[in-house]
Amino acid sequence: MQDPNLKDSRVLLLAEERQALLVRLAMAARAERCIDVQYYIWAGDGVGIAVIKQLLLAAQRGVHVRLLVDDIHFIGYDRRVLALNAYDNVEIRAFNPFRYRFRYSPIRSIAEVLSGASRLNHRMHNKVFAVDGNRAIVGGRNLSNEYFGAHPEFNFRDIDLLVEGSAVEDICSSFDDFWNSRWSIPLQELHKHRIKPLVMSDLLADLPTWDKRVFELADELPLDEEFDQLAQRMTRCPVEVLADTPSKLEPSGDYVSPVRQKLFGLSAQAQSQILVENGYFVPSGDGVERLAQQVQRGVEVQVVTNSLASNDTGLSHAGYRRYRHALLGCGVKLFELRVDAHLGEAFELSEAAQTATGLHSKVAALDRQVAFVGSYNLDPRSAFINTEIGVVVYSQQVASQLADEIQQVASPQNSWCLGLTDEGALFWAHVSQRRVREPKAKWTKTLIALVFSWLPVERQL
Repeated sequence: MQDPNLKDSRVLLLAEERQALLVRLAMAARAERCIDVQYYIWAGDGVGIAVIKQLLLAAQRGVHVRLLVDDIHFIGYDRRVLALNAYDNVEIRAFNPFRYRFRYSPIRSIAEVLSGASRLNHRMHNKVFAVDGNRAIVGGRNLSNEYFGAHPEFNFRDIDLLVEGSAVEDICSSFDDFWNSRWSIPLQELHKHRIKPLVMSDLLADLPTWDKRVFELADELPLDEEFDQLAQRMTRCPVEVLADTPSKLEPSGDYVSPVRQKLFGLSAQAQSQILVENGYFVPSGDGVERLAQQVQRGVEVQVVTNSLASNDTGLSHAGYRRYRHALLGCGVKLFELRVDAHLGEAFELSEAAQTATGLHSKVAALDRQVAFVGSYNLDPRSAFINTEIGVVVYSQQVASQLADEIQQVASPQNSWCLGLTDEGALFWAHVSQRRVREPKAKWTKTLIALVFSWLPVERQL
């Protein structure tokens, strides 16, 4: 009997930043009935406004648009979003919103903490872009310049998955669960004053010069032509959607993430190879033990994550660094992204010869037969605190393509290879180079990572 969780669908990996933006814009431009958008971060920059333009055009032709954004990074203060919300067929909700709506986040955060708002520690980390109930994008990218190779100085390597077919029903069902939960508050309840509907002439008003240029580049993308070409490359295969529910935010503490459970099960079933690419890798003792068990079974385990220099905050590095010796000692192959990785030469929308690079993707390939793409970081916060979504693809073609992508990031032109000396000391190798200190890391990041590695905060990382 076929597993009812597996849905016959068509998928396409979106590893190239320009394509990832083009597909989102093209989907919105072709929308006929509805657009459902769910994100952790939506910035009011060039990329964010380019998406708003397509949503505005869709709304003006009668498409029902629903936007659900986590409030911790919400641009609800941006008049463009408020004005978009003024359309009758546009609904915007903030997830787990701050009680105090004034603009200055440090003061706001202090006020929330003093009011006992411990609930704010739980965030909606899901990323979904669904159109007409038959196409959806799931993955790691937020809606902001740096996730699409459009920042002048620092950009993320990330990966999404375009899904068509019956699996989209499960993705949309997950969106509805969040949309209808008590944690999702309509924007008009948070911002009481009335505002006129957004008009196209106001879209670029007061936008910084760089963001205007990014918007122009996005606006010039050949949406129809390239989207049709990409659609022809989609692979038909069984797909399984894994999604947390909003009940993960409830204080009972007995919630078990289906994403975490499935990834544990898949790793235990691997026969020859597990390739992981994850920007914020904090395995915990349990994770190290599970990976060690796979190595002992003869499975090659390779993990690519951020170096301290390429990590955008350094906080997750504090949790990861304490497990490097144990991982290497049990036979796991570790690679850390170079901040000057050659990947930084491919960010077309930045119009820069090279930008600094960080890793944000959350993907895995097992035996070149099964692929995972989602929002789930391999860390305690994704496991126990934030909500997540991911897709498992059962396809040799897609899994092999993803495995090649991961190994390309792990190559010497992009990453450091970690090892242990005979004395058990950590080193970073790159071609003929060998270093015994965190490569190219600023002293401030080094200090932050060191201090937080001493503190009992791993479950929050």
